[in-house]
Amino acid sequence: MFGIKFNYLVDNTAYYFPRELFRVHLQGHGVLYDIGTFIAVFLTHDFTFEMFHLARGLFALFDFILIATIVTRLVNKRAGFIAMVLLLVFPRFYGDMFINSLDMPVVFFLTCSIGFFLYLLKTKRTMPKLIIFGLLLGITVNQRLLMGYFVVITLFFLGIYDRYIKKKLLSQSIRQISVIALLSLFFMTVTHPWLITHPVTGIFDFIQAAKQYPWNATVLFEGQFINANSLPWYYLPKSMLITIPLFEIVLFSIGLIYIIIFLYKKNGQIEKKILYTYLLAVFFIPIGLAAILRPVLYDSWRHFLFLTIPLVCIVTIGFDYLLNSKHKYIVVSVVILVTINVFITGREMAILHPYEYIYYNSLVGGLPGAYTKYETDYWGEGYKEAVEWFNIYENNHEKKYLIFSEGDRLSAEYYFKDNMTFTGNQNNADYIFTFTRWDFHKKHVGTTIHTIERHGVPLIFIKKINNSL
Repeated sequence: MFGIKFNYLVDNTAYYFPRELFRVHLQGHGVLYDIGTFIAVFLTHDFTFEMFHLARGLFALFDFILIATIVTRLVNKRAGFIAMVLLLVFPRFYGDMFINSLDMPVVFFLTCSIGFFLYLLKTKRTMPKLIIFGLLLGITVNQRLLMGYFVVITLFFLGIYDRYIKKKLLSQSIRQISVIALLSLFFMTVTHPWLITHPVTGIFDFIQAAKQYPWNATVLFEGQFINANSLPWYYLPKSMLITIPLFEIVLFSIGLIYIIIFLYKKNGQIEKKILYTYLLAVFFIPIGLAAILRPVLYDSWRHFLFLTIPLVCIVTIGFDYLLNSKHKYIVVSVVILVTINVFITGREMAILHPYEYIYYNSLVGGLPGAYTKYETDYWGEGYKEAVEWFNIYENNHEKKYLIFSEGDRLSAEYYFKDNMTFTGNQNNADYIFTFTRWDFHKKHVGTTIHTIERHGVPLIFIKKINNSL
């Protein structure tokens, strides 16, 4: 079903890649999620990439359960179920569920932390609960240093909740928050191999790695190839705006307006005001930080994929608000329109499958309108489909072939037949497989015998060299 993405081995092993790049990846990402995945695969005794994809997909199912729990707490059970459906038809999320070993763990642990935070607010805070909460926060930061913002605002809102809802003494609240903070720091250290082996300098290595991430390639944005270090400040919000289904953008806007109005009401519920403000902070603060700090970004907004969770929560709040209208014709109209758009988005995802992450909405003319202006198959997932086509229609099993492929060689080589051999020298190749990232498809000579496409947009080119067999 799913192929092997570009840089897969950077994410999982040091094989084929420079020690320095692997070191930076290790400093920038946690390992517990991967350990859990490896254990799950080990239990099956089926050490294939397909099984790893399945294991990651199964882990991602918890995100659906957790977001339902979170929205149920914020709104009601009906809204919790709706949130699961809306997350399911979120192309960028679904497209990464099975293959993204870097950003999906951030989503998972953020969602776990938010869910446990809401649980902690309503229950007695025993030491075991504080330990679990500290563990979740520590692991979340391990996945990406930027998530330090999440720990800070979560503990801040825990104090706000104690002050205005539980009426706790300031000293008592500070003691609990300090315990959680120290536990978070402790678990952040002991659950990360780099930090546990560099207890003093490790955190500074993390910061340095984040500031000087060695990715100096260009990104296709607004029809231009721009260095990843020089992207405009609005790269993140615009990437989100053009890749989220329009109906969810509309519902998000309605939800946002509703929340803002609710916050300004003098007679509104204080508890709900605190929780809604927390939700807005989780969503908007990292967008603001990205605009100010200008970190190295690429591959659309996958580095901020964790924003999907608070975004879908706000979308659901907007939908629920419309469903509570006193006018039945409004409710019926909204249900019909949203249902139609859910099916339209689902159909589009089925067409793009398994490349849902290349979804673009109608603000840029869908995928055809985004082609040559924005990144499409930046991961080279289409190599699997390309090799499968080659094996059916072009491969003469009595002959031997030398194949050159752009990007991560494993993305294509994993699916080679026995009579196919990878070559790093394109001049000796019989066939060239190339994706469209960085216009690689334009630099290779040869006759294009097939392209992997979606909506007429080419993702992978198979080129036959004229002097080949």
